[in-house]
Order: sequence, then C-alpha cells, then structure tokens
Amino acid sequence: MMQHVQISPDVAALSLLAAERWFTLAQQCISARDAFYVALAGGNTPTQLYQLLTQPALSTRIDWTKVHIFFSDERCVAATHADSNYGMVERALLSHAPIPGEQIHRMQGELPPEQAAKNYATALLQLPVTHSGIPSLDLILLGVGNDGHIASLFPDATLSPEPHNLVTAVHAQHLKQPRISLTLKTINAAQQLFVLVAGAEKATVIGRVINEPQDDLPAQLIAHHPNAYWYLDQAAARFMRSDTREGQR
Repeated sequence: MMQHVQISPDVAALSLLAAERWFTLAQQCISARDAFYVALAGGNTPTQLYQLLTQPALSTRIDWTKVHIFFSDERCVAATHADSNYGMVERALLSHAPIPGEQIHRMQGELPPEQAAKNYATALLQLPVTHSGIPSLDLILLGVGNDGHIASLFPDATLSPEPHNLVTAVHAQHLKQPRISLTLKTINAAQQLFVLVAGAEKATVIGRVINEPQDDLPAQLIAHHPNAYWYLDQAAARFMRSDTREGQR
C-alpha cells in the first residue's frame, strides 16, 4: 500500500492540493538552504497546476529568485516547437514568474538525443547529493501514461547506455521523435515526487500501478518511494481498491 494517495473530484481540485504542498515544500527548502530545486513535467494535467502557481494569492508566498527549474523529460524538438515540454511550461509558468534565466535548465531537444542527455547529466551535478552521491532534486513532477510510462520511460523503449545513469536518450517505434528523460535512478533519488493523474482513460493503468505494486511498469517502480504523493481525480482512481485510498477531497 502506498502512503500518500489523495483523490479529488477533478483536475482543478487536485491541482490546488498539489499547489499547496508545492509552496509548503518550497518554503521549507528555501528557508533551510536558500534554494528550491524542482523538475517539471510536460503533458496536459500539470498545466492547471502551473497556472495556479502564478496566481497572486499563491505566487507571493515564495521567493521565486531562489527557485531552480529542471525538467523530467523532453521531446527532441526545438524549444519553439508545439510539442516542446519546455515551451508549454514557459507559457504556463515561466513567463509569469520572476525566476532568473540562469536558474532555468531546459533539456536541449534540438541536439542529438545522446548529446542532450550527456549535457543534462552535467547540469544535474550542481544539485545537492544523496548519501550515495546521486544528485537529488527537492521535487520531481510526473504524470502517468496509459501504458504506465513516467517521464519518457516507456515499457517498450530502448534507453541509451550512459555511464552516469542520470539522464538517458529514449528511442521507441511508437514515438514521433526520440526523447530525453531522467532515469529511474535520478527520479528515485528526489526528496519528493508529485504524480498527477486525471481522466477515465488512466483508470485501468492506475488500478494496476497502485493495486499491484510488484509489477514492472515504469510507474510501478516508483510506487514505494517514501515521499511520492499521488494526486488523482475520481475518474483516474475508479479501479483503486478502497484500502489504497488515503483521502478524498
């Protein structure tokens, strides 16, 4: 049983819960060491969260100049391309928050994927490290695909072998473009994870991920992270067993 699962009526409600915890965590990190290191996700579900974070009632609660932005994954396209995760986040959040440009670390999707992965692994070396010496983000935001993928770690993907094992290039036949992704090693080294999932089309995979955590979908490989917070809407949570539900809002 996972420890932190909350179910909300809809995306707006789950986004508000996630936003409240985001600011609490950011305040704690900035107070402790004058910085908050967070990796953002692409996709549709996080968009409302990013928009909430820029609203005056919430955005004034932290010092944005202490926030350092990273990304969990990226498509191998230019930053101006319609499919770019960076482009979506820039429109929804970054263009509205006073984060210094040098503290926004995008994945360079315009480069060959293996080179972009290598460059991003180098960028991660500025982070604090775990006791095992692994760079550790304060927070990583993730979604879950219909096939159980997280970031761009797909069940059928071929990952580039990298000695650092922090960031990988991702190739799969069903993808329009190669991708760049944080690895499970980097994801599981984060202090906290937020997993945002909404929609009836996700119900089957979420039931499998949460009810059967011993399986081998990528999303199941973070199921036992001690500080993974799963924010689900009621449609996505339809097939969850009652004993896995922490709370409903």
